[in-house]
Amino acid sequence: MSQRIEELIKNMTDEELVSEVMVWEFNAKLGKRVLEQFIKEHHVSSFFCHPVYTKEMILWIKNVIKKYTKTPILIAADVENGPFKSDVGESAMPDLMGCGAADDELLVFEMGKYTARICADRGISLAFSPVVDINYNFNNPTTNVRAVSDDPDRVLKIASAYSRGMRSEGRFATSAKHFPGDGTDDRNQHFCTSVNNMSMDEWRQSYGKVFSGMIADGVDAITVGHISLPSYGVEYDEMGPYPASISKRLITDLLKGELGFDGCVVSDAMSMIGVSSRLRPEKLAIAFFNAGGDMLLFPEKGDFHRVLAALHSGEIPRERMIDAVRRTMALKERCGLFDGYEYSARDEDRRAVRVIGRQIAEKSITLIRNYDNILPLKIRRDARILQINITYGKKNERRNLLPLFTEQLTKRGYEVDFMTNPTHYRVDAVVDDYDAVIICSTLSSRSSSGNSVKMDWQNVMAFWRGYALRNRKVVFISFGDPYKLYEMPYLRTYVNAYSACDTSVKAAVKACFGEIEFLGKSPVRLEGYFERAD
Repeated sequence: MSQRIEELIKNMTDEELVSEVMVWEFNAKLGKRVLEQFIKEHHVSSFFCHPVYTKEMILWIKNVIKKYTKTPILIAADVENGPFKSDVGESAMPDLMGCGAADDELLVFEMGKYTARICADRGISLAFSPVVDINYNFNNPTTNVRAVSDDPDRVLKIASAYSRGMRSEGRFATSAKHFPGDGTDDRNQHFCTSVNNMSMDEWRQSYGKVFSGMIADGVDAITVGHISLPSYGVEYDEMGPYPASISKRLITDLLKGELGFDGCVVSDAMSMIGVSSRLRPEKLAIAFFNAGGDMLLFPEKGDFHRVLAALHSGEIPRERMIDAVRRTMALKERCGLFDGYEYSARDEDRRAVRVIGRQIAEKSITLIRNYDNILPLKIRRDARILQINITYGKKNERRNLLPLFTEQLTKRGYEVDFMTNPTHYRVDAVVDDYDAVIICSTLSSRSSSGNSVKMDWQNVMAFWRGYALRNRKVVFISFGDPYKLYEMPYLRTYVNAYSACDTSVKAAVKACFGEIEFLGKSPVRLEGYFERAD
């Protein structure tokens, strides 16, 4: 710990100590007067940056915070798969599972490096990423394409490359998530406490191996999830085992003790039901700090004053609070914030993001089935193509990629008609009039509205009575969940593109029409259908 930090802590008021360990989120629609009053009252020094925040808004918030705090301002963001779309002109980077399929450590390192540069342009210096969960359960509704693989070694290789890339220039920090590891059950920690039910031997050979590797690699922070690990002897109540976010056994004994992590322990969003349902609101933040947590993400209204009161009463020991503040301030120091570091992204940084994203996407497209050898598609340039879009609907569709797919086909001279979640009657009336049918699915944990990545009635009606399959050339492309064969085992031509981003759409079209090879190595397996490619 630097002498500078020790001197600062020695002279901080209790209010300033508490402010250091909280990362707030702000409603972008709040009026400036209300927002400034909140910042002043809570001595805000760190906040979470949502994609909707403009650079002008971030600058205004920073200038307000500077009026009321003595320490540097820390801005955090998720950036799990590259910078915000608005910062690079398009959705450039595939999801981490796409990176796992590309399996190119150097490219992912470069992805991290330029992500950090673009983020720094907004003032962001901490990424709540990479995701180091392991997608063991293909029905898990939160990992899915956010995870690299179902193989611990590939997860560690790709996630650590992304983390190293972001940290490579010494001005950016990363937080691996979600300890003790998501991806084993089929529940959503946003909705309830999820459970990693591995034995400790199994855990140490998988998640423990990944987190130990990330720690050895120098990750700055680790985000604890609202996930339990009962085999470690965690605390219980009537509702079952405690999540890691309020478990001293998991944070202090396992993560900081057994694994030897001496960085900053960050909570996942404390608004999630996986933790907020377990204790009364007035006890939640206090429980996190007493469990060994250091930085609270999304405090509940009133948490600042509750934690302050707990510090005064001794409910949170002073030495525990000082330890948490040391760790959060060390994070700021590693980001160069005490030195006033700022970075302005250049045009070449944005170009690099787009180039790297394209390269990763083109290496990720994976041909899983080609039973009738119709790929690459060989149809005349003026052929008619029916594009059937399988989505969760406009309300939940985060990325409007499907018009881009249509655009890519029309650019190549094809006549394209498209339907989104059509009925079998609509398909029956026209399916025989086309030279090919391309079915594009965007179903995944990225667009799911809840506790499942499974298909709904609206998604399957195109296949009712087998009408959509009647065409002689039917290609199914998943721009998300790579396991759609489980629900649609009758598909004879199946491609995994993993990501609902611009670059993956363009790469999938290129591969399907033979302009590039299918280079993706499946990062996951589906028993009885396909194997992971090592």
